[in-house]
Amino acid sequence: MMEREYIDQQNRIIEAPSITIKNVLIALGYFIDNEKESFLNPSDKCKKMIRDLVLHIVQKHSHRGTKIHHIQDRIILLKYSIMEVITKWKVLEEHELKYVGAFFDHVINQFTDIAVNDFQTAFETLARPILNLNNYDELCGEIVSKTCSLLPQDYCSLVTFYNDTHSVRISDYTGELFSELMHPIDWELIDKVRKEKITYMKTVRKKDRLQDWAQISGPIEINNKVVGVLSLHYRSAHHFDYDEQKMLEILCRQAAVSIHTLKLYKKLSYAYQNSKFVNEELRLTKSRLEESNKNLLELDRLKSMFIANISHELKTPLNTIIGFSELLMSSLEDKIPEQNLKDLNNIYQSGKYLLRLINDILDLSKIEAGKVEFENEEVDLYEIVLNGAMTLRSLIGDKNIEIKYNFDPNLPKIMGDETRIQQVLYNIIGNAAKFTNEGSITISARADFENQRAIFSVEDTGIGIKKEDQSKVFERFAQISNKQFNIEEKGSGLGMTIAKELLSRMGGEIWFKSTYKKGTTFYFSLPLNKQ
Repeated sequence: MMEREYIDQQNRIIEAPSITIKNVLIALGYFIDNEKESFLNPSDKCKKMIRDLVLHIVQKHSHRGTKIHHIQDRIILLKYSIMEVITKWKVLEEHELKYVGAFFDHVINQFTDIAVNDFQTAFETLARPILNLNNYDELCGEIVSKTCSLLPQDYCSLVTFYNDTHSVRISDYTGELFSELMHPIDWELIDKVRKEKITYMKTVRKKDRLQDWAQISGPIEINNKVVGVLSLHYRSAHHFDYDEQKMLEILCRQAAVSIHTLKLYKKLSYAYQNSKFVNEELRLTKSRLEESNKNLLELDRLKSMFIANISHELKTPLNTIIGFSELLMSSLEDKIPEQNLKDLNNIYQSGKYLLRLINDILDLSKIEAGKVEFENEEVDLYEIVLNGAMTLRSLIGDKNIEIKYNFDPNLPKIMGDETRIQQVLYNIIGNAAKFTNEGSITISARADFENQRAIFSVEDTGIGIKKEDQSKVFERFAQISNKQFNIEEKGSGLGMTIAKELLSRMGGEIWFKSTYKKGTTFYFSLPLNKQ
């Protein structure tokens, strides 16, 4: 009979790994002696003993890189070997063989539980990407460490590529730094993986078994480009199975996700920092603009005050000068020399010019400041044209000019500001009268129902405008030189500017065409149904 002695101090199983088979036999003897009545569901004490035995066996073999299912196969082989010995030497009765089978079934179940737990832990670790957002070197180091903790090897390497250069990181359980002598790498296999983007493995056996080695390498691929190769190395001939290959490929994909995440994070961090800088610049710019706006509002207020003061301080004495000069000319016409009358006339005309200039400046300032109120009343455009023609007749004086006007009878009344429309028309016909010495001036108004516009035009046969001067027509204080045509009357240079500003605020437009020495036609339009 076999000596059935159980070592009650269960630490003995861990402390004496060299006697694994003996420990199995001792545990088997204890099971047969104490669990006959409950061999299918042994006591907690017996279950703990079996679990400790299995953990001891796993611990002993794991450091060699042996996988749990391989250890399990060896235990099954040991089971049949023991049963063969027991049967051959009749160590147990035939009916007691069922206890042996039950014992090993419990042992195998413990291995299965451990294998499932290890697989679940490994799967959860694989499914969890490495998130190191500090720097690239630390991330690569963690990728290598994670690979070593999950897969058996003698050392692990990660080769990363940047343009035409590469760098190598090694994780060795001995803690040694990378060297070609201590950590040989098959660079042909690395290049092959990089070019073909698939996992390759290689095992070399030589006469001198100390020179055997094995390597499996997988690509780390981002956007169809291999940025690194992750490898497991053995200092002996090793057969790589399907599980090792698949787990390495999963790790390579996780490494690619981690590296890509880090790169995106760096880009986003840079963009965020840049956006903070831009936001700060925008804040400062906004602050400066607000300050400038305050200053502009203050300047606008001061300008309005200045213009109001100018209006009061200048217009009052100018009206007095104009009135007295006109009175003197009429009362002293036959009593003073002709030269004195000319001087009085110059005073009168200059006063009127200055008054027009001041009025135009005031009008333009009010328009630009938005202080001009526009009426919205029904306007008879025929009356506008007729009044324009009458005003034109008084402006041309004794010049040999024919006045014409054309009115479209289908042109309806419109909604608008009659005074401002007349002001625009008077500014245009004033220029026509001033720059036309003979020929004709025609005022027209027609309806453009397709575009819902009323179109006005003032056509003259005057001196026209040179091409190089046409761009200046709507500029402020623009004075077009016409000395050769003996044009004595001088304007403020603001009439057309004011006309354009008024039309813009009434929803209209103004334009012209001109031929030098032949004449000019000014057009302006207004909406037919402006409410």
